[in-house]
Amino acid sequence: TFLDSKECNGELLNAYRRLNENSNKKQSILCEYFYKKIYELRNLSFEEFSHQCIKLIGAGEGLTPSGDDFLSGILASTYFINSNEMINFRKILSRNILSQLDKTTDISRAYLKHACEGRYMDGLIRLYNTVEIREDVDQILYEISALGHSSGTDLLVGLIFGLELGGMKE
Repeated sequence: TFLDSKECNGELLNAYRRLNENSNKKQSILCEYFYKKIYELRNLSFEEFSHQCIKLIGAGEGLTPSGDDFLSGILASTYFINSNEMINFRKILSRNILSQLDKTTDISRAYLKHACEGRYMDGLIRLYNTVEIREDVDQILYEISALGHSSGTDLLVGLIFGLELGGMKE
């Protein structure tokens, strides 16, 4: 998949790759931090997850830290799986994120606020619409993954993680 591509980068992606490969290979300190956090989040209930994942707010580097991009992707996944369970998860997660916005950058604060309110960039909307009509999404995934240094990739890792959390395996 596109996440296996060498063109996609970022410490959060490296942590996600390691998680799925069951590898013990040591990575950077930031990668190890993300690995530990997403490993812990993987098997929590929605309620526990929405309380624990706020530890990722502001984590990482950049104008929109990787943890924030990841959380935005998870919020986006709740629209891809529009079940009552995911709608309730979205409400709890949004409430918890909004209560912790002071822990991140000004730009990311606005970005997360929009995500909590269901407002996303054009690429994610195109991805959602393309998935709905069951057309190929590779080009859109590559466009999103190219955003920022690793913001697009971190967002997509969060989206995939959220889809897996909601029961979708592909």
